[in-house]
Amino acid sequence: MSAHPPDDASPPLPPPGGGARAKAVADILFNAALLVLGATMFVMAGSLPSPRFGVLGPAAFPRMVIVVMVCFNIAIIAMEARRLARTLPLPAQFHRSWLWRNRLMLGTLVLFSAYVVAVPVAGFGWATFVFILATEFLLGFRHGWRRIVIAILISLAFSFGMDWVFNHIFSIFLPTGMFS
Repeated sequence: MSAHPPDDASPPLPPPGGGARAKAVADILFNAALLVLGATMFVMAGSLPSPRFGVLGPAAFPRMVIVVMVCFNIAIIAMEARRLARTLPLPAQFHRSWLWRNRLMLGTLVLFSAYVVAVPVAGFGWATFVFILATEFLLGFRHGWRRIVIAILISLAFSFGMDWVFNHIFSIFLPTGMFS
């Protein structure tokens, strides 16, 4: 006889501040988003050029990695769904306090999403400059003129500087957009 009770007989997990339930929901949502992203990338990999020699071609490796990633996502979703079923509901005020505690992460996620949309339109240099500058201000790099100047210089170096390095040294041409 085992010292541990079987999974079906285990009592519901108590919500210490809602942590177990919130983690399960967050893991399910995150992995579901990765699942959709993986499926999209799998389809997009099919548009890579066909091979001249051989059977696999350039789409084979990305598609293999994506299939493995999707399998892990499905496994994590299944595990977390079982965990979610064993947790108690969250207190009513939990969501508001969670949003407040994670406001910087959520703001960065919104900025990054806007950046991904902006790169093809505005080009790598301008989109990266605005993204880095906005992220610096969001995370608190906004008090005092010296900090603002430093934030602008960092944004310039990592946007247009990296664009120059990739274009002129590595001969990798990043998206130019309408403004470049």
